[in-house]
Amino acid sequence: MKVVFDQVLVLILFFALGWFLCKKNIIKDEQAGALSACVVYIFLPCTMLRTFLANFTARYLSEKYPLLLVGGAVIVGIILLSMVLSRRMPGDGYQQGIDEYILVSPSYAYIGYELCGALFGSVPLLDMIIFTIPSSLLYTYSIGYCRILGKKISLRYLINPIIFSIFIGAGLGLSGIEIPNAFSVLLDKAAGCTGPVGMIVAGTAMARYSFREIVKDKISYLLVAFRLVIIPASVALILRALRLDAYVRPAVLMLATPVGTNSVVFPRMIGMECKSAASALLLSHIACLATIPVLVSFFC
Repeated sequence: MKVVFDQVLVLILFFALGWFLCKKNIIKDEQAGALSACVVYIFLPCTMLRTFLANFTARYLSEKYPLLLVGGAVIVGIILLSMVLSRRMPGDGYQQGIDEYILVSPSYAYIGYELCGALFGSVPLLDMIIFTIPSSLLYTYSIGYCRILGKKISLRYLINPIIFSIFIGAGLGLSGIEIPNAFSVLLDKAAGCTGPVGMIVAGTAMARYSFREIVKDKISYLLVAFRLVIIPASVALILRALRLDAYVRPAVLMLATPVGTNSVVFPRMIGMECKSAASALLLSHIACLATIPVLVSFFC
């Protein structure tokens, strides 16, 4: 459990660093936006490319394709549950859309991938990435993105660098083509920035709100309880009951992570209020220091 705690604590310290630097006006809003763009357009795609190039072979695909099926079933179930729960929350349709996004989209890209790679290695990391592909396609960068911005659902929101990197990495991995060593080193260096820089960006998103205001939002405590404990534990127990034990680890490492930064970043893009999302974001990043080690130790 200590190993898991240490890994999570390091990422949370980067989160605190981002908050501090932005609060002191050392990192300004436009600079935080540039860091976020680096994560989305460079570091996270490099993580995908590196992992797929190293491990995604025809043999792996023939053995592990059920990860897509189980991951898809899990995210569809969570979406349906979250739609029901969010409709029971106070606020207008826009606020309920944010609550829904909080419940469905955890921070698996910034914390989950980093934690999985550090604790279990590159092959389990690829398992987790495969498991989370349906979440990215079906919600995070499609339905959820539209919901949280109040936009109509459109296929064009599926066109993003993260999805591109998955397909390019998968194609190169299946082809067996060896890439130049310099390119491999570049991917390693860039991928190593994903977790730290992603968490700094998460911290900067919090800096515009006061701590006192954030901790007073009672609904956030309920959302965080579902996000960090109820949803991941329930999914893990259901998978075990169905004798799908091989899928418990990627499911827990995905679902036990804190509220996704996008729940704050996306509303800020259009100038909408997102204090409740900021509250859930902060509370979940603090609480996960206790919940992630317990859930990973128990289920993984």
